Amino acid sequence: MVAPLYRGAPSVPPSTANGHKGLWFDRFFNKYNAQDWTIGKEDKKKWIDSVAGFCGDTSQLKFYSRALAALCHNQGGKIEEFQTTWRFATGLGNPHPVENGFAWHPTLGVPYLTGAAVKGLVRDWVEIWMEVEGSDEKEQREKRLDILYRWFGSEDKDPKARARFRQQGFQPPSLAKDIDTEAGMFVFFDAIPTAPVELGCDVMTPHYGKWYEEGGNIGNVANEPQKVPADWHSPVPVPFLVVKKANFLFCIAPRRRPETESERISVEAELDKVITALADALQYLGAGAKTAVGYGRFEVDADAKARRAQVANQARLQELRPDERLREEVLQIDKEQLARMFGKDFNSTQQVKGENWSLFLELVREIHGELIKTWKSSPNKNMKKAYNKLVAQ
Repeated sequence: MVAPLYRGAPSVPPSTANGHKGLWFDRFFNKYNAQDWTIGKEDKKKWIDSVAGFCGDTSQLKFYSRALAALCHNQGGKIEEFQTTWRFATGLGNPHPVENGFAWHPTLGVPYLTGAAVKGLVRDWVEIWMEVEGSDEKEQREKRLDILYRWFGSEDKDPKARARFRQQGFQPPSLAKDIDTEAGMFVFFDAIPTAPVELGCDVMTPHYGKWYEEGGNIGNVANEPQKVPADWHSPVPVPFLVVKKANFLFCIAPRRRPETESERISVEAELDKVITALADALQYLGAGAKTAVGYGRFEVDADAKARRAQVANQARLQELRPDERLREEVLQIDKEQLARMFGKDFNSTQQVKGENWSLFLELVREIHGELIKTWKSSPNKNMKKAYNKLVAQ
């Protein structure tokens, strides 16, 4: 038999570090029966197991994440990192010999969510689930339609919906315009993992496959019992590829960068609402496939958020004058850190500050002087030692 594969195709999957597992999974399937081109149930699972484990290159994912975040930030957008709370599956509807495909990033070789999928998820949340303020149902509906138009460029996916809304008496500001559809005010980027992703194999067990396939074409129930949804059918195990655990970076930016301060403030306020809607949609609806049974739920990664805030603060400090930067640093020192710096770590603190030591001392006395006075008789050794050192200085 001549296999429908590339000449010289490998017989084993690429390693995590130097291969594109998505390319292997999609293009190099080699489990066909040599006689009749059928595929055994165990062969499907074996193929999925061949890509199980971690995929993606750490350095590539880190570089891509930073570049994407920088692009979003420079456009005036916002980023948020979410982590899966359970299994996550994407692209199961893609064609594949094992019956369920998978969505792979074309260059990074990891699972991802397209920007269109992220946008659609947020839109679904706004259309049906998001709470909107209003004195009555009609006012709430008008505000919802206006949000849909601003964020996504249309009140409904049906281009003829605008006339229908007018006929029903809805009069949000967006309906006063003559343009039925246009580009929304936000750009939704692809959501990508920030680190290598762990993949695994899950199994679904449908009982009524023939009913789903041909149930609408039953001619005679007695002659076609296999098409009837009944208890006598045996489950048919169907393996599919899933993400076990991963962190994903989501980026949303305004389509047009704000030019004035008032415009920037307005867009930022709107962006905060979009990010909130995204977080709610990921938590309660889920993204990807099989969300009805709990797949695809995400929550905000608090640790990643704290790290980004620290990096952003350091970048902001670097833009200040040296004396302003030092003042900001002193303002951010908490009580425990202050006691340690001037108690246990006094000598190392003095060495680190170097020529700025005198100014640093002056700012510490100005900003934290009243607090330090209370340490004179403190039972805490570090605080008492810090008080004595500062008095000596």
